[in-house]
Amino acid sequence: MQSRGRAETAVKLLDMGFNLEDCIEAAKAFGDMKRALAYLQQECPLCYDEKPMSQMITFLSCRDKICKDCLALYLTIRIKEMHIHQIVCPVCSLPDLRDEVAAAVYFNNLSIMMRGLVDPETHDLFEKKLRDRALRKEANFRWCAHCSYGFINDFPNVNKMQCPDCQNFTCFGCKKP
Repeated sequence: MQSRGRAETAVKLLDMGFNLEDCIEAAKAFGDMKRALAYLQQECPLCYDEKPMSQMITFLSCRDKICKDCLALYLTIRIKEMHIHQIVCPVCSLPDLRDEVAAAVYFNNLSIMMRGLVDPETHDLFEKKLRDRALRKEANFRWCAHCSYGFINDFPNVNKMQCPDCQNFTCFGCKKP
């Protein structure tokens, strides 16, 4: 500890039942009891548990703080069960993902943030949904109606396109076999 006062603050916090590492971190960062307690008693707006700031994550698009456990569960459910545009702050529903530039920046940052929160399979699914979102914006991209293989149609003027994977034909215009 840097000073006796900070050490005393850490001991008082420890006597109150807080985790040793969190007490030391709070005492080092703030010194006084009031601010150290505020650091250790952040309320998660989803589960309403009080957690130390070290267990909270500030959401990317706003200043809402959510505990790591709740955010991991929220992201996992949203990624597995919903469209990628529904992955916004669970408190305030920001950001507005209609702005493509803002959405691209948000999703890139979200991908980095979630790497340490969700399991690798869930993160891979998020990346796949992100890729599919980008492909849907490509004017000449189509999914095969037979095998779900995706490809760029090199001849958009010709409606009958052949899938390079299964060799079956799909209509470029109506996207049906």
